[in-house]
Amino acid sequence: MLQLPENENSPLVHWTYSYDEWRKFERWQKLRKGILHFASSFFMRSGKTQFHTIQVGQNQVCIDGTVKHFQGNEIELRRINISEVRNMNVMEISFHHIHDGTGDIRIPIPRGCLREAIALEERLNQMRISQQDSRQ
Repeated sequence: MLQLPENENSPLVHWTYSYDEWRKFERWQKLRKGILHFASSFFMRSGKTQFHTIQVGQNQVCIDGTVKHFQGNEIELRRINISEVRNMNVMEISFHHIHDGTGDIRIPIPRGCLREAIALEERLNQMRISQQDSRQ
C-alpha cells in the first residue's frame, strides 16, 4: 500500500516513460479524439524528447511540468479507473469542477508499474471516500 508523503505536494508516484511508450500513448489519445485530429497530428509533431515524466500527488498530476488538478477547493475527485487499451494500461482520473464541469486526466502506466498503479488507485479511492464522508 502506498504511504502518504510527509508533504501534501510530494508525489505518490513518479513515472518515467521511454519515447516509444509515450508515442504509443499519444497515438491512442489522438485516435480517441477522431481520425481528423489524428491525421492533422502528423503535421504538428513535437520534437523527439527522450523521456517523459508524470508525477501523481494527492490532488494533482504533473505531466512534463504541467500541473493538472483533480481535487481541491472547487474540484471533487469522482473516479479512478485502470483499464487496458491497445496493449497498454491507462489510468483515468475523473473529477468535477464547480465552474467547468466534469473532466478526465488519462495517464499511461509504464511497463512494470501496474502493481504500483493499482496501489495508487486504491489510495486515491480511499482519499476520495474519506473526502465524501467528511462533507456529509
